[in-house]
This record gives sequence, structure tokens and C-alpha cells, in this order.
Amino acid sequence: MSVGIRPEVSPANRETQILAAAAREFAAKGYDASSMQDIANAVGISKATLYHYFKSKEELSNRLSNRTIEDMFGYVVHHSTSGSARTRLTNFMTAHARFFEENHAAFLSMILIRNPAAVDRGPDASLWRDRYEAHLRALLREGVRSGEFRGIDPVVTGRAILSCLNWMVRWFNPGGTQRAEDVARNYADLFLRGLEERS
Repeated sequence: MSVGIRPEVSPANRETQILAAAAREFAAKGYDASSMQDIANAVGISKATLYHYFKSKEELSNRLSNRTIEDMFGYVVHHSTSGSARTRLTNFMTAHARFFEENHAAFLSMILIRNPAAVDRGPDASLWRDRYEAHLRALLREGVRSGEFRGIDPVVTGRAILSCLNWMVRWFNPGGTQRAEDVARNYADLFLRGLEERS
């Protein structure tokens, strides 16, 4: 979500600018400490203009989370739909990490910043989250059916994989020398060794 303010901005571009600014504010200060005025200032618009797009900080936060999980779903699924189950799982995990690193502020806001008034982020976020987890579980089931993976529980295994990937947001430094997808590739190697059929 890049922000480049121009004299004339379409409503869609302005919304993207607002969401990008909100992600940075939430990631830096936390949800509670970030005000609508802070976000308006970051975009370079009045608070009244901001309220034209979003009626409340809760609505803005929910829209940010919904868009982030929707975009992540499309990106990760695109990169994990072909090849063997082993290849698809590795691609799923590295694409997840790459999206996280490239959209760090938005991802951090979605995962860590809890808005008590909207804990579940609304039906849209729940729908995309369920579809995302279902894609991973289907991948794992296909690996079991093909004989690439032993008879694991895809629900439990899928949750373990996502927990491992999502926990990275608590310690990974996107400005450092290590790339998130390299970390995820190491994680994938560990999981794949555990998923292999034992002789």
C-alpha cells in the first residue's frame, strides 16, 4: 500500500492512502493510541474528509484487516496451486512470509492490534480467514492422499503451520539482512520432514 499524494486523487486511491497511513499508525503506536486526526495528518487531509471515507476508527480498522486478509489469500493461493504437495506447501509458506514482509504494517495491524469493539473483524475477515485455512487444509489432505504425507490431522497441522508463520510478526525485522521467505523455507523443511511417510 504505497502512498503518493497528488493534487487530484480518485476515491479508490484515496481510500488506499488512508488504509496505508492507518496501518503505519496502528503498527507504530497501537490501535488505542492512534487517533483519526493522526491518520488524517499522515495522509494530508482534514479529519472531516477522513470521516467522509470512514465513519469511525473501528470501521477503518476493520476495512484494513479485511483488505489485508483478502489480498493475502489471493497472493498466497496464486503461488501455491500447482506442483506436488511438498512444493505447494513450501510455496504456500514462503508466499505467506513474502506477503507479510512486503505488507508489514498492514499485516502487523491485522495480527497483533486488537480492537476490543471488533474482535472478529467482522464477517468479511472471518470468511477470508476460513477460506485461507481451508486452502491449506486441502493442500495437506491432497498430500496424504498422494502418499507424500503420512496420515496427519490437516486441521491440527494447518493451525501449527499458520501459528508458526504468524508468530514471525512478533520478532522479524523487515529492515534486517534476513528475508522472511528464507525463514519460512526453513520452517517448511522442518514441517516436511515431520510430514514424510515413515518407513
